[in-house]
Amino acid sequence: MVDQVENHKKEFGEVPILSFDVPQPTVLMGQFSDLIESNCLLCLTDQGLSLSFSPREDNIIRVVNTVRQDKKKFSYPNIKYRREDRWANAVKAILSELAKMNIKIKGYNILVSGRGAGADSWSLTASLYFGILHGISILEGLDLSKEKILEMSHNANSFAPSYQAKKRDVWILLNAKPGKVYYWSERKGTGEEIPYHNFEKQSYIVSSSLPFSVLTPEEDEFRIEAKDVVSEMESKSITLSDIRKLSEKEARSMVSRYPDRERRCLTHLVVENECCQKAKDYIEKEDLASFGKSLFSLQRSIVGNAELTSPELDWIWRRGQECDGVLGMCLIGIGIAGSFLVVVDGRAFNLYARKEEEYERIFGFRSVLRPFVPLGSPFEERQ
Repeated sequence: MVDQVENHKKEFGEVPILSFDVPQPTVLMGQFSDLIESNCLLCLTDQGLSLSFSPREDNIIRVVNTVRQDKKKFSYPNIKYRREDRWANAVKAILSELAKMNIKIKGYNILVSGRGAGADSWSLTASLYFGILHGISILEGLDLSKEKILEMSHNANSFAPSYQAKKRDVWILLNAKPGKVYYWSERKGTGEEIPYHNFEKQSYIVSSSLPFSVLTPEEDEFRIEAKDVVSEMESKSITLSDIRKLSEKEARSMVSRYPDRERRCLTHLVVENECCQKAKDYIEKEDLASFGKSLFSLQRSIVGNAELTSPELDWIWRRGQECDGVLGMCLIGIGIAGSFLVVVDGRAFNLYARKEEEYERIFGFRSVLRPFVPLGSPFEERQ
């Protein structure tokens, strides 16, 4: 946070009056669960956004994204969509909801930084919706409730087609508690709290350090293809409920007449749903070994069915399988492709950590190993 304050001062020539971090919405399992309205495992992790605010004497909003090296300026409340504003349309979208409520606010200089500032549009939008409203609510004394922030976020999605937030991401930003993961129901729009603290000392995040441009287009393409397959099945009276009940074997049999890519898409959605349901039970039972196996199972589907991988990720995946101390690992959704959740029993894991040097020698940049610790919401901390 010291760096955030200093960077704000360098950018705007003044010390911010408010600075805070926005943790990263993280999907541990069930990245594509919304396509069949199933469930996913959610939490907040580090590597999100840092936001800082300083007031202005006029009605101008100046917002700077240090990761994207982009600066935008517009006036409040006369806010208009501009395609060339890209990520800043998410800021505009949520402030336009305040304007619709006839809420008068000052102009502000806003600095956005942190790894999450370079995340994909879904994740970045949710973090900006929450972060801007959280900051403005504090500074202007608005006392916005969780329900109101969720409502405003939903309405803000109509502002910019390319920058919309998933309800689950905004929800977890409002409700997460330290040491907890959540079993999110896409149909109910709520999350069931599950303690994770007994696993924390045996859980890590391994980041490949891949840039944003790697795999993000492939993930978007998979989402489109999978959505089309689901729509086609619905047209044949196979409901979302029917799909959610399928086992992997039944899914493969049902779509055997489909082209290979479509068959793989549906199979992955079914495997993802199946693994997520089992993982929830294993976490509740504190069965780390079985939880690890479910992570391995899902990762095999990510590679074999969804085909969402790269040479760097394949290398990390293979090394993980070779280490006796690794019980399970799987790619997780943090808005930037290439981070694994790894659970270990302690044996030989130092060997895995030392492989960072080999990774750097092969690919030219260093992977990062850090503890996995589910974080709490800044909103909860404010209460």
